[in-house]
Amino acid sequence: MRRPGKHTMTRLAAWAAATTAFTVTLRLNLFTLAQIPRAATRVPWMDEWVTLHEFSEYEHGASLGRILWSSYWGHRLVIPRLIFFADTRWASRASLTWLTLLVQFTHIVLLAALAWALFRKRSFLYFALSTVAIFNLMLSPSQMENFVWSMQTMFPLVYAAGTVSFFCLALGARKKPITFTVLSIAAGLAGSLTMPNGVLIWPVLVAQALYLKLSRRCTIALAAIGTAVVLLYGWNYQTPALGLGAGGMLRHPLDAAMLIGLLLGGPLDSFPPGVRIATGLMTVVGAGYVAVHALRGDGAERRWVSVLLAASLFLLLSAASIVAGRLGPEWLDSKLDLPSRYFTLLCTFWTTIAILVLYGWSRQLPGRALLSFLSVMLCLLLFPHPKRQRDLAEDWADFFRGADAVGAAILLDAPDEGLLRNLFAVKAERDESVAFLRRRHIGVFAEARAQWPGKRLSEAFRVIAETPCTGAIEKATPLTASDSAAWRVEGWAVDSELKRAPDDLVITDPTGEIVGLGRGGFRHRYFPGFFTDTESPLVLHAGLRRSEWLGYVRESASKPWTVYGVWPREGRICQVAAAPR
Repeated sequence: MRRPGKHTMTRLAAWAAATTAFTVTLRLNLFTLAQIPRAATRVPWMDEWVTLHEFSEYEHGASLGRILWSSYWGHRLVIPRLIFFADTRWASRASLTWLTLLVQFTHIVLLAALAWALFRKRSFLYFALSTVAIFNLMLSPSQMENFVWSMQTMFPLVYAAGTVSFFCLALGARKKPITFTVLSIAAGLAGSLTMPNGVLIWPVLVAQALYLKLSRRCTIALAAIGTAVVLLYGWNYQTPALGLGAGGMLRHPLDAAMLIGLLLGGPLDSFPPGVRIATGLMTVVGAGYVAVHALRGDGAERRWVSVLLAASLFLLLSAASIVAGRLGPEWLDSKLDLPSRYFTLLCTFWTTIAILVLYGWSRQLPGRALLSFLSVMLCLLLFPHPKRQRDLAEDWADFFRGADAVGAAILLDAPDEGLLRNLFAVKAERDESVAFLRRRHIGVFAEARAQWPGKRLSEAFRVIAETPCTGAIEKATPLTASDSAAWRVEGWAVDSELKRAPDDLVITDPTGEIVGLGRGGFRHRYFPGFFTDTESPLVLHAGLRRSEWLGYVRESASKPWTVYGVWPREGRICQVAAAPR
């Protein structure tokens, strides 16, 4: 019997590694995606209160154009503001996580199509490996803040717009040049009107047009439109003095380079800053070397190589823009963690590097040592600390679920400033926006639970089945000093038949009137971003990890209270616990 050759064994080992990597990636992806629905909330957080105030100004007659074009922390959020305003007017300020995921999956499909165009004639194995990298990085839990915070739709959008723009320009090099060039320009404009780094799409588009040897008319048009966009964007532009600035980067090139390296090496956050800086800079140098040789190629792949390298260059320039606008020299001497909102940029950058490295191996380009180094770095990035990644996904989902629970304090006017300030610190502005939400019946006031207080249990719910529950009230914290105070109430609850905790809970007074609201599905005394009680013993009630709930009882509600878990859509209700007099 003929023994398999060395080449066959190598390919089998490579396929086995790719299959294992894809299995691990898929499990992590599914876990991450499963957390996102838990985080959906209509309760605003941080900058969302500002956009809500802007919408209120527009409703009271302020110029829409002035609001859209106004600078906010260095951003001209034209398209994001239009999205938020439309969501507020026609969807009552619903969660936009669905839109963020739609944009991100569109970007994933584009990158997978790019990998297919590059590898389909060479090796399906390289396409499979690139798919692993795409799904692993583009759905990384490191991006969870951007996935679950509606405000952050703009982060996936600007990078997806760049890729669409470069893709359309490459398609226009072969057929329907006018149509695809118009689409490329439209995507570039969308990126520019989403975030400041979107204006960097234009110089990259011009460079791509020159490389693809497009018509002089097309290249001039791209350059003219890009110049106009940059000049218009800069008119009366205001930026916070947080980063080095463009002038500072020129005066301190070493600091600028180190900060770019620190940012690009951000996913290796378990390593010391020096390692991250060195990794980021060596990656730029190595990828640049491979890119030069890739650009010398010819044939059908030339267009797709231009898309890959244009996307990589745009992301690199975006990293430089963050250093100019956000990161100063103090970051080099500190142990601060990079804000997780930057990780959509970083994960997308490393995705393009992964495809470039695989392309270098498939074409057997020079620089084997650099390709090997980049391959090792990618392996460290793709599978670092699976438990920590799962914790990231879970904690961000828990935070926004906690915000949703604190939304009950808004509905009931419970003065829980200790937790409400975590939503937005300026109480006067927050109260003004809450009054606007209440008048318009939007946001949290558009939810079904907003209609429950004041009704009797039988009036609020059509009960099909009363099911047995186990649970208790563990803690009740008065929010004022008087006996008729509003209360923050915590406890646990499990439906004995469903073997799960209720998402919604209501609290009634002795007459059966609903005087309190709660949200379930939390870990014991653990509300990331709000409070974490490390002294209370960990209790896994009835073997269910997420059995805790947090709620509020409005002022003047009389005891004893009775807590019910409710499933409005299923018509199920169960009594959880009764508070003593």
